[in-house]
Amino acid sequence: MRFLNRSAFFKISIIYLSVFLSALPVFSAPAEVVPLGNELFLTLPEAIKIALANNPNVDSMLRSLERSEYLYRAASKEWLPTFSVDYTFTGLPRVIEVEMEGVDDSGNDKFPITDNTSLVFGAHVKMPLYTGGAITYRKDMAKFGIDAARIRLMETKADLIQEVTINYLNILRLRNYSKVVTENLKRFMEHEENTSKNFDVGLVAKNSLLEIRAKRANVQQELIEVEKDLKVAKAALNVSMGVDIDSEFILEDISERREMPYSIEECFGLAKENNPTLVVFTYLKKIAEKSVELEKTDTRPQVFGDISYYRHGKTPALKGDDYFTNDIVTGVVKAEWKFFDWFKAADLTNAKKEEVAELVDKLRSVEDRIALDIREAYLALKAAKNKFKVAERAIEYASENYRIAQLRYDEMVAKSTEVNDALVLLRQSEFNYYTAFFEYSVSVARLERITGINLLDYGQ
Repeated sequence: MRFLNRSAFFKISIIYLSVFLSALPVFSAPAEVVPLGNELFLTLPEAIKIALANNPNVDSMLRSLERSEYLYRAASKEWLPTFSVDYTFTGLPRVIEVEMEGVDDSGNDKFPITDNTSLVFGAHVKMPLYTGGAITYRKDMAKFGIDAARIRLMETKADLIQEVTINYLNILRLRNYSKVVTENLKRFMEHEENTSKNFDVGLVAKNSLLEIRAKRANVQQELIEVEKDLKVAKAALNVSMGVDIDSEFILEDISERREMPYSIEECFGLAKENNPTLVVFTYLKKIAEKSVELEKTDTRPQVFGDISYYRHGKTPALKGDDYFTNDIVTGVVKAEWKFFDWFKAADLTNAKKEEVAELVDKLRSVEDRIALDIREAYLALKAAKNKFKVAERAIEYASENYRIAQLRYDEMVAKSTEVNDALVLLRQSEFNYYTAFFEYSVSVARLERITGINLLDYGQ
């Protein structure tokens, strides 16, 4: 035998390795995860894409979809023949004999038909010939299972897009709150400084100075609370994106309101067509209906074919024995009809019918809940839009009110309390402005989730 030299061996090895690697599935690289402590500019679409690539809930749904595809492949192969082998050892306490009369003159009327030990090798090819439609129904159920898993994946992605959007907007809201409180604290400190000077020269009472100090301390505590909430909101966004919880990002500010171009009636129509939670019920109902038909096949005739080869003997070499011909091939067609099972199949069929009816009831319940959610989100959108306009006017008034109060205090024609109240009013009006913007944007995000259109921007 001629052996390969080292150079030829390596060339052949590389060729085999290349063929093997080319046959492997190609996986897309996940979105880049920002290292701890590295701040990176992040837009809302980028945050959503990172979440869709890294969130474990999406990965779980992808695995569920892959599992459904494997089940469909398995169901599609039930018509194919199966091949099996077996090796059997049989031991008997005594040799089996047949008693016969008048066989010969010796008077021996007992003849052995087998040895007390035997070994048999069998090879079998089996396949179903007719199952009453059971295989077809199982295949259809598996196909609908793939569709249902795909819709579940879309549902998870839609929920995740909404979650990331709300978390992103919440950070912007708290960041603006922090700016408002910081500016408010600066104004209180300036007013405290002026009040302290006036107190030193006897122009204001001590109670006024103590009041402004208490107000300033409250604002400082408020800033601490806002900063705490901001850190929690950043952590929530990182978790929803599937990155390190302590990752730092610089978020793009969103100052323009996104308009909802659809009426409430159009939102209802979009939800019926695109909402994954509603669409998945279509496939769940189909699966349940097929399961009803599958249960009915249990009492239908079924036919199976079996071709088998047997080889036996006294020893593991299987060279036969003194009583049977070796190398036996058999062909069997087996028809089976379970015509009476004490109505077990009927009970199971009725149970599946109730499951279908239950899904119909659940679908109606989900439709009602989604209709209510659409109405609630749409009305909240209108209320927030109006609140936004009111807040804009309120800020204008509060700013002017603070300016006048400060001038009146500087001219000593107004008390310190008037400035304090003006600062509180200004802070609250700015809070209301950013709250209205947040509520409006969240209502848009919820309507986009309910109608299912939030998936369209990301190719889903």
